[in-house]
Order: sequence, then C-alpha cells, then structure tokens
Amino acid sequence: MSGTNVLYRGSTLGQALHKTLDEMEAEELLPTALKETVLLKFDKAVGDGLANLPNIMSNESRAQHLQGEIRDAEMITYKHVDNVWTFDLKCATFRGRCFNGDAPRGVQPSLKVERVRVVACDAKLFRKCALSSPRASY
Repeated sequence: MSGTNVLYRGSTLGQALHKTLDEMEAEELLPTALKETVLLKFDKAVGDGLANLPNIMSNESRAQHLQGEIRDAEMITYKHVDNVWTFDLKCATFRGRCFNGDAPRGVQPSLKVERVRVVACDAKLFRKCALSSPRASY
C-alpha cells in the first residue's frame, strides 16, 4: 500500500467510504479482504485523479482556474508535522475561480463556509515520497 495516498482516507469522502464499508462488514455483506481491496482502489483512484488534474487543462487555463485565496477566516488551530501544515479555520471566505468556475468572466466568485480544514504539503516532497514508496498492484 502506498503510504502517501492513505492521506486521502482522512478526507470527508474517504471517511464516508470507510464508515460504509465498516457497516457492510459488520452486517456480513462484505468480506474483510474485499474491504481492503476497495480502500486500495480508492487510494489509487484519488491519487491518480489528482496527479492527472494538471494534464487536463492547458497551462494558461490551469493558471486561471487554480488561483484562489482564503479571506476573513478565524484560525482555530494549526500544526506542522513532517512537512505537512494543517489549519482548522472558522467562518472562512474562499475567493477565486477555482472555487466556482461557473461564474462569468470578470466576476470574483466567493464561497463561505463555517468550518474547514486545510492540509498543505510541499508538492516536491509529496512527489518524491510517491515515487520512492512501493505501489500496490491491482
């Protein structure tokens, strides 16, 4: 199993998947071995999908669509462990096309959320770990 891709199991989607698989296992609808296979496929799909995201758009289009900022947020907690920053924010406003790509040109779209966790790591270190760790075969 790739240690770097397990990071996404902590996302809302990953947690929901894990909870559903646990419930299915408890009701004996899913064998334990199949549960691990599904989680491994989830790790691979999320990692591959995010790795291929920059290839979907041209450089100019990507630069326009991936720009954004967080404003007016109250920081609840922050930590820095193993070159990964984690910020828990309250009452944050996200601005930029990356948060609402459907907005007309020239309009600065915004998205307001009550609570959000931002996890950031150095992409160079992330890629280095992904290349050096053994990948599971599917």
